[in-house]
Amino acid sequence: MAQPGWSYCGIDTNRAGSAEVENRLRVESEARIATLQQQAEEIETRRAAAEKSAQDAMTVVSNYEERINLLLDASNRTEAARVQTEDLAFALREDLVRAKAAQSVLAGRLKAEGSVERPTMRDIVRRYKRAAVETIDWLTIRRLKHRPKPAISQVLVISHMYPRPANEIGGIFVHEQVKALREQGVDVRVVSGEPFWVHGWSIVRLIKGLREYRRAPFNTVEHEGVPVTYFPWFVGSWVPHWAQAWTYSHGLSRIWREWAKDSSFGIVHAHTSNLDGTAARKAAARTGGRFVLTEHMGPFDVLANHPIKKLKTRAAVRAADRVFAVSSALRETMINKLGFAAQRVEVLGNGVDLDVFKPALDVRRSSATNVLWVGHHVSVKRIDRLLPAFAKAQLQNPALRLSLLGGGELLDRVKAQAASLGLLDKVKFLPPADRAGVAAEIRAHDYVVISSETETFGLVALEAMACGKPVLSTACGGPQDIIVEDYLGLIVENSEEGLTAGLIEMAKRSEMFDPARIRSHAEYTGSWTQVARSLTDVYAAALDQG
Repeated sequence: MAQPGWSYCGIDTNRAGSAEVENRLRVESEARIATLQQQAEEIETRRAAAEKSAQDAMTVVSNYEERINLLLDASNRTEAARVQTEDLAFALREDLVRAKAAQSVLAGRLKAEGSVERPTMRDIVRRYKRAAVETIDWLTIRRLKHRPKPAISQVLVISHMYPRPANEIGGIFVHEQVKALREQGVDVRVVSGEPFWVHGWSIVRLIKGLREYRRAPFNTVEHEGVPVTYFPWFVGSWVPHWAQAWTYSHGLSRIWREWAKDSSFGIVHAHTSNLDGTAARKAAARTGGRFVLTEHMGPFDVLANHPIKKLKTRAAVRAADRVFAVSSALRETMINKLGFAAQRVEVLGNGVDLDVFKPALDVRRSSATNVLWVGHHVSVKRIDRLLPAFAKAQLQNPALRLSLLGGGELLDRVKAQAASLGLLDKVKFLPPADRAGVAAEIRAHDYVVISSETETFGLVALEAMACGKPVLSTACGGPQDIIVEDYLGLIVENSEEGLTAGLIEMAKRSEMFDPARIRSHAEYTGSWTQVARSLTDVYAAALDQG
């Protein structure tokens, strides 16, 4: 009986059954196997080539990184050498002053001993001047003695904190100062860096980002009558934070070609020493203007404890003609951390807009004692310490209520903490507000609390006092320059226990505070007009020295 046939590649072997067919099938199979092997070899070759290309690309990236690191190291060495040179020049100038003083003392001794000195050309000129003055009438002499202050030419203010459409509250104190200066007749122009971000790290993105950065335009606007130019400055997640002072200065330098023809800045005023001060030092050198520096940064240890940032900060402070800190505590920290003489840094605080922050027309008393905190929910504000302190104080005074006004990265954590302490019915969370909104909330509360670990100034304290409200603050720096009398509020130790005692004490005294007296103090000490007048005197003195 015949066996059932089977087919291979469509051929019935029962019928074909010959050696010729079997050989043909074997040849075709081998050919297909060889083709597959050839294709596999081609794929392997391509994979090897791709791997080599990737290795070459990584080598190129590594070379670029090495070159960038070498450039950064060279820049650091150059900066350190320049700082050492400036230190040496400063020491030589001090030696020269001492030598001149010694020479003057020696000349006095020789004169006292009867030595005969030959008159110098300066003595002869003075003698003729004295003879000429004797022929002038007394009214002219009086006018000469009371000559006017030198005219203040254009002032350039540099501040990376300056308000912008995306953040109209940030750096508002710089804007208010500039407005007050312009009201005093000073021609002020503002420049502010706008970060130009290049995200991710690759050669392609870097080259593309640099091309876009070079084409990025400057944006000049008028903000409440103040001309402001926002310039792009190169920032990336892979750019070290300490190197941003260099990229910021580079960003500012790009606009000098356009401004050099039409502008002559007699004063360059920087707000903060690291970013703005580094750029302002170079800008003043280019324009020949006098350099004024105001430091707002806190905690200042962020700058002082980093070697590169400290070098740039010291260089800016040393180069400035006048240096100001916004509080006594910040001044003390700058002197101690940077190693300057006490007279090198002065104190000039911020002011407050007395038209926005003013007392309520009608005062309505509530059965509760309402406390207001204003700020950004970040760790240095120590809301984590305020909440348990408030919980303890509330147990002794159930009428206490707390409002927290502001947003920030820790807001959700703060809400969770309030819930864990059982305070959600006693603590109100208010969204961020503009200045008019903040002023309205201050007027609606009995007093303001500041719980910070450190504050370089504490503007909200001055804003509260302008509204006729007292302030409770921890001993955190700036507020200690503001709350200087018992009728203005209370300073407590920087701890949970201190805040608890302060909250209870302020609630007891809430009806004893005099809003009119507190407002009067704010008008006398915190007027932007007074700050601007002080600054115009500073500018005039700096120009007179030049």
